[in-house]
Amino acid sequence: MARLLLVEDEQVNRELFRRRLERKGYAVLTADSGLAAVALVQSDKPDLVLMDLGLPDIDGWEAIKRVKADPATAAIPVIVLSAHATSDAKEKAFAAGCQDFETKPVNWDVLFRKIDEWLAKAKAEAARKAEEEAARIRAQTEATAVLPAPRGGTRPRPALAPAPMGAPADAPTETLAPPKPVTPPTAPAPDKEKPEKDVCAVQPKRILVVEDNDANRVML
Repeated sequence: MARLLLVEDEQVNRELFRRRLERKGYAVLTADSGLAAVALVQSDKPDLVLMDLGLPDIDGWEAIKRVKADPATAAIPVIVLSAHATSDAKEKAFAAGCQDFETKPVNWDVLFRKIDEWLAKAKAEAARKAEEEAARIRAQTEATAVLPAPRGGTRPRPALAPAPMGAPADAPTETLAPPKPVTPPTAPAPDKEKPEKDVCAVQPKRILVVEDNDANRVML
């Protein structure tokens, strides 16, 4: 159900117009001044505004300008509904930013047709902007998800070992090769049986004893 803001300072007209619009199937908000109308547009974001011109505090022209100057409400269509039927009043209304103009007394068939027309245009425009935003988000997501490969097949540079103490921070350092594993010494294999060394046999010495005394010769 579309929501309309009816801006009308005359209470009798305001109630009469509200009931006629509600019978047509619209949800209706009402405001009796220009400042109240601008505040309701900003807070409730109606689908369409029916704006009177001769209002207290600020007039309808100024109220339209403020609605259109706010990016959050600029897309809301405004149809002027006023007894000011002069060409000057219409020109000022369109210059302020309204989308259409209907004079009082109201031709309800014409007004209903204009309301439905501008509601459909506003809905189509909102759908178009939503689709554009969704396409932009999809393109951005795809661009960040697939990164291009480096040109020229550049290989990644090897990591550098930390610089030795005392060297400048920006001095290039070479990557140290990892130390080779140390193989523990193996015990020598037991020697095969070696032939025994030649042993020099001690030969007893022989002495010739020349003694004519038997007793001494035996003792020696």
